[in-house]
Amino acid sequence: KEGVKMNPLIRPIVKIIDKELHKPKKGDGKTVYLPPLLLIIGIVCTAVLLIPAFVVFFIMKSIGGGGAFLAMALLSSSMIIGYFNQRIYYDESGFVSKTFFGNKREFLYSDIEYISGRFEKDTKIIAKGKKIHLDEIAIGKIEFIAFAEKQYQKTNCGKSIPKKNKTSKFDFVFKGNVRNPGAPIFVYAFITVLWLVVIAFVLFYNQ
Repeated sequence: KEGVKMNPLIRPIVKIIDKELHKPKKGDGKTVYLPPLLLIIGIVCTAVLLIPAFVVFFIMKSIGGGGAFLAMALLSSSMIIGYFNQRIYYDESGFVSKTFFGNKREFLYSDIEYISGRFEKDTKIIAKGKKIHLDEIAIGKIEFIAFAEKQYQKTNCGKSIPKKNKTSKFDFVFKGNVRNPGAPIFVYAFITVLWLVVIAFVLFYNQ
């Protein structure tokens, strides 16, 4: 089977980031959150993109060029929002899903209808008709699912939470050769964009 071929200059970076994001990290037994590495990457990339945006817009007086860099900086900042956007706090009485924008939803374990996906990949818990997304790289995810299963059984006569498997929309590209089809595409695309930013900045600067 053939997989997706990557630029040999980018492949090592993708592997390092992907390995770090998937490095097993034990949770604290009461919270689910994304790896701090996402926050670091988001802050660094946003800062790196804001510098050429400032130079091109204010010094080189190019509204279009400055706007393009600013748009990419805002795109990078989405990782910062994403880091704070997935928070789950739980204890024996229930769990709370909280987002970056302050949306707060409280659930009992008996509210869980089913779990979609596999534990080692992206997972969704459906409770009271609402979707609670658990990213595969989320810290504390495994502990939370195991705890939720235990609490669910207590209120459902020992029955397990119903489970439904799903297939990644990127599987048609990787054909099962990649553990997490979405992450390599995201990392590869993001690094490619950064390369384009550097090239574009050099071209603008030399005009």
